[in-house]
Amino acid sequence: MIRWLLLTLVLPGLALAHGDRPRVVGLVFPPGGEADTVYALTDQQGLFANPKSGFRWLCEDAVAPLAGLRGLAFAGQRLVAATSVGLFASEDGGCGWARVEGPPAGHRLAGLWTHPTDGGWLVASQGEGVLNGVWRSDDEGETWTMAMPALRGRVRDLRWAVSDADRVYLGTTEGNWRSDDGGRSFAPLVAEAAIAPPVQPSEARLLAVDPDDADVVFA
Repeated sequence: MIRWLLLTLVLPGLALAHGDRPRVVGLVFPPGGEADTVYALTDQQGLFANPKSGFRWLCEDAVAPLAGLRGLAFAGQRLVAATSVGLFASEDGGCGWARVEGPPAGHRLAGLWTHPTDGGWLVASQGEGVLNGVWRSDDEGETWTMAMPALRGRVRDLRWAVSDADRVYLGTTEGNWRSDDGGRSFAPLVAEAAIAPPVQPSEARLLAVDPDDADVVFA
């Protein structure tokens, strides 16, 4: 059976006092089979959760003032969030947040990606007029290492192959990249397009990787 969820957040007046009505930009399901809990990421009002009784604001304040959430990962009871103003961690289930120090700090992040079997985490930045990058963590977000030379373009898409934890595809406004070591390093992607004439690399948006064949990318 397929269930469809139409998500609309109706916020109390307190939430609106902190800014405009938020827009949901993503849903995250925690690991461990907690099927009754869904986390909703918003563009400028923080994190909402749906613990069986309907979506609720986890705290009266967002992660940071007007910070847009771009990704969420779980390390036991610790939550790590990628936002438009950097990387933050919560030790109390999503109410209190502290900035994660290290290389991604202060960057406008495009997302936070984890692999179901590899254990690695990746974040990438998408700032305007600055050098961007990709960072990898092998200790659930405690420390980060830059995975590639600084990028002049903005990161738009990152796709991690389910069938091969070493294969990662990265899409930027200046072109596309491929990693064969789990996002620790990247090289320019040279691919054969299925259409003619082929589109320019900067025009392609990476949509998905074939779940059975890591060499097949849909864009």
